Amino acid sequence: MSIVRGPWTGERVLLTLEDCVKAERDLWAFCRHCGHATRVRSKALVLKLGFVTLEEAARAMRCLRCTHRAGLLIPDRKWPSRN
Repeated sequence: MSIVRGPWTGERVLLTLEDCVKAERDLWAFCRHCGHATRVRSKALVLKLGFVTLEEAARAMRCLRCTHRAGLLIPDRKWPSRN
């Protein structure tokens, strides 16, 4: 697992889809071309793309609105726990 500490917060920086699944984080996908944003399940991306880096996954995705490949993936907060 790739672990890098954030410069200000000291939190782990998630670099791969594997890191996101292990940390129980979903992703926000942003289109740099049209500004469209949507939430993506990290487990679903792993099933389609495998354990690749977030940069590689973003390059493989297309925007649902404008179909450009100018994407950015950002990890979201931890999944809510079920009691």
